[in-house]
Amino acid sequence: MYRAGICTIFSQLLRNNKLVAIDEFQVETTKTKKFLQKLKSYQLENVMIITDEIDENLYLASRNVPNIKIVEVSLIDPVSLLSYDNVVITREAVSKIENILQ
Repeated sequence: MYRAGICTIFSQLLRNNKLVAIDEFQVETTKTKKFLQKLKSYQLENVMIITDEIDENLYLASRNVPNIKIVEVSLIDPVSLLSYDNVVITREAVSKIENILQ
């Protein structure tokens, strides 16, 4: 049931152009300003970012930003996926999700 729900939500996000797949999402420093500039370059607000693992710079740079949630693949849940306007997912996270859902 959980797998089917997650698959359905990802399909709906893709159909509505709310799912953005990127190679990787990393920031060089722990500065929130740099993190916000990176988000602005993708034209994203109110976004959930799914990565294969969260590095320290990404965590520290994003922790004080409202309407942004960064999670690892193992922590995604249907309610959070539906709570944000956009979902950004890295290539490695897609691979992990495919393995989990098979």
